[in-house]
Amino acid sequence: MRNVAIAVATCWLFAFSRVVFADPAAGEEKADKLCLLCHGASAREGRHYTPVLEGQPQAYFIAQITAYTSGKRTDAMMKTNAASLSAVDAQDIADFFASRKSGSYPGFDLEMAAAGTKTLGQLPCNSCHGSDYSGSGPAARLAGQNPRYTASELRSMRSGKRLHPTGVGADAIKALTDDEINNVAHAFASVD
Repeated sequence: MRNVAIAVATCWLFAFSRVVFADPAAGEEKADKLCLLCHGASAREGRHYTPVLEGQPQAYFIAQITAYTSGKRTDAMMKTNAASLSAVDAQDIADFFASRKSGSYPGFDLEMAAAGTKTLGQLPCNSCHGSDYSGSGPAARLAGQNPRYTASELRSMRSGKRLHPTGVGADAIKALTDDEINNVAHAFASVD
């Protein structure tokens, strides 16, 4: 029994030291090689359904990497990229993106954002994602997100293809029309 306790304590200390000593500078180098081709400028240009990663909470980022490696989220490129990361790599990259300021998404539609803001007033999104939609812990940053990506993910959640992590917003998402989803996506994009 004592050996088991020592082994558990040793594993815990090893894992804890990895998290405590995560390196955002190393994360930037790793992100530059692996992530920024798709999640850098092209995510901000809106030509693709690629999420903006700047400002994402560390816990959310790590949870998404885990979801891709476990198969809970499906995307061939992301599954391959996530599988290539060690726990330290993932933490370093998560720290790098969490340390970056996102800002509002360039080129969002003002009219759609105004309509989406009205819809957001009736949804419980801010209960988990924060009043400024900046996310926290396992809740994603929605502020400044690529509206094409957000709309696509909301449609996936509405259909049940992607599960909403909590029951809080799941029913509300299922009731949204396509127009409401597009408007809400632009409302999130407009938030700095």
